[in-house]
Amino acid sequence: MATVLNNPGVSVLNGCLVLVGAAVLLVGVGYGVLRLRSRVGVRKGKERLAATI
Repeated sequence: MATVLNNPGVSVLNGCLVLVGAAVLLVGVGYGVLRLRSRVGVRKGKERLAATI
């Protein structure tokens, strides 16, 4: 509250936009990491299947 009172350029809308932007960024990074990990596991599974045949 003190920050908003000392700096009129900071508003509730700016704070909400920053929080939503940070959340979208973190979800995007998490999705990318999980997708990358799942693709690596699929490749290993195919290699194991080919090795056993």
